Amino acid sequence: MALVAGIGVLLVAGGVTAGMQLAQHNAVTTSATALARAEADSDLGRALARPQQPSDLPLGYQSGSGSAYPGDSYRLVFDGQPRAGSAVLRWRVWIGQGIDSGHLCLVAAYNSARSVSTCLPRAEMLTSMVTLTSPVGVQPLSVTVTSGRVVVDVG
Repeated sequence: MALVAGIGVLLVAGGVTAGMQLAQHNAVTTSATALARAEADSDLGRALARPQQPSDLPLGYQSGSGSAYPGDSYRLVFDGQPRAGSAVLRWRVWIGQGIDSGHLCLVAAYNSARSVSTCLPRAEMLTSMVTLTSPVGVQPLSVTVTSGRVVVDVG
């Protein structure tokens, strides 16, 4: 009798464990789906989804793993004077993939010698509030990303 009872407890325990693992898997899947939906609906997601243009490469960008901005995923999200030539000094802001697809980097540059950046896990960049500031240039810059929405304040 004791052996049968022991087997019954083992099966129930195994069933509970399997149920917990299934619940955890469903929660992770639901979370990933919600994050993908949030990214698609955000300024950052829309920028990353569009085809890359020459202006999408950050100032001083060089391709390759040793570059300051790895990957070729960068997209311009703000240009202080979009109709100005490339030699005109102004703030520009880019978003792109960091060290891997799980990280995003926000890069702001006034000129090719002066830039600031921050890289965070993709989920944090799309669900939290991130602020990047710089006193460099004629006008100070503040970039705030709130749940993937980008707000740039120059001046």
